[in-house]
Amino acid sequence: MEAIIKKWGNSLGVRLPINMTKEMNIEDGSKIEIIQKNNKIIISVPDSTIDMDFLTSGMTVDGVLEQFEDYPSLGLEE
Repeated sequence: MEAIIKKWGNSLGVRLPINMTKEMNIEDGSKIEIIQKNNKIIISVPDSTIDMDFLTSGMTVDGVLEQFEDYPSLGLEE
Protein backbone atom coordinates (compact mmCIF):
# COMPACT_ATOMS: atom_id res chain seq x y z
CA MET A 1 0.00 0.00 0.00
CA GLU A 2 1.23 3.49 -0.78
CA ALA A 3 0.57 6.54 1.38
CA ILE A 4 1.44 10.23 1.18
CA ILE A 5 3.69 11.89 3.77
CA LYS A 6 2.25 15.20 5.04
CA LYS A 7 3.72 17.94 7.22
CA TRP A 8 2.33 17.86 10.76
CA GLY A 9 3.70 20.74 12.86
CA ASN A 10 7.49 20.46 12.75
CA SER A 11 7.28 16.76 11.88
CA LEU A 12 6.05 14.60 9.04
CA GLY A 13 3.15 12.20 9.37
CA VAL A 14 1.38 9.42 7.53
CA ARG A 15 -2.31 8.51 7.82
CA LEU A 16 -3.24 4.92 8.50
CA PRO A 17 -6.35 3.55 6.77
CA ILE A 18 -9.27 2.92 9.13
CA ASN A 19 -9.70 -0.70 8.02
CA MET A 20 -6.06 -1.38 8.90
CA THR A 21 -6.31 0.31 12.31
CA LYS A 22 -9.50 -1.58 13.17
CA GLU A 23 -7.94 -4.89 12.18
CA MET A 24 -4.90 -4.18 14.37
CA ASN A 25 -6.94 -2.69 17.24
CA ILE A 26 -5.23 0.70 16.92
CA GLU A 27 -7.13 3.81 17.96
CA ASP A 28 -6.39 7.43 18.80
CA GLY A 29 -3.80 7.42 21.61
CA SER A 30 -2.57 3.86 20.97
CA LYS A 31 1.16 3.23 21.30
CA ILE A 32 3.01 1.93 18.26
CA GLU A 33 6.59 0.94 17.66
CA ILE A 34 8.51 2.58 14.80
CA ILE A 35 11.75 1.00 13.57
CA GLN A 36 14.08 2.19 10.81
CA LYS A 37 15.86 -0.77 9.22
CA ASN A 38 17.52 -1.23 5.82
CA ASN A 39 16.03 1.93 4.32
CA LYS A 40 12.55 0.92 5.54
CA ILE A 41 10.23 2.29 8.20
CA ILE A 42 8.42 -0.50 10.05
CA ILE A 43 5.35 0.38 12.13
CA SER A 44 4.06 -2.30 14.48
CA VAL A 45 1.89 -2.70 17.55
CA PRO A 46 4.06 -3.49 20.59
CA ASP A 47 3.62 -6.86 22.26
CA SER A 48 0.92 -6.32 24.85
CA THR A 49 1.15 -9.71 26.58
CA ILE A 50 2.59 -8.05 29.68
CA ASP A 51 -0.39 -6.42 31.32
CA MET A 52 -1.84 -6.41 34.84
CA ASP A 53 -3.73 -9.68 34.24
CA PHE A 54 -0.50 -11.35 33.12
CA LEU A 55 1.47 -9.97 36.08
CA THR A 56 -1.11 -11.11 38.65
CA SER A 57 -2.15 -14.38 36.98
CA GLY A 58 -0.24 -16.58 39.45
CA MET A 59 -1.24 -14.67 42.57
CA THR A 60 -3.73 -15.88 45.15
CA VAL A 61 -5.23 -14.04 48.12
CA ASP A 62 -3.61 -16.52 50.54
CA GLY A 63 -0.24 -16.08 48.85
CA VAL A 64 -0.44 -12.31 49.12
CA LEU A 65 -1.51 -12.45 52.77
CA GLU A 66 1.42 -14.76 53.59
CA GLN A 67 3.77 -12.00 52.46
CA PHE A 68 2.50 -9.76 55.27
CA GLU A 69 2.49 -12.29 58.15
CA ASP A 70 5.95 -11.24 59.35
CA TYR A 71 4.94 -7.61 59.80
CA PRO A 72 3.49 -6.60 63.18
CA SER A 73 -0.02 -5.17 63.37
CA LEU A 74 -0.17 -1.47 64.18
CA GLY A 75 -3.83 -1.61 65.14
CA LEU A 76 -4.71 0.93 62.48
CA GLU A 77 -5.57 -1.56 59.74
CA GLU A 78 -9.36 -1.42 60.07
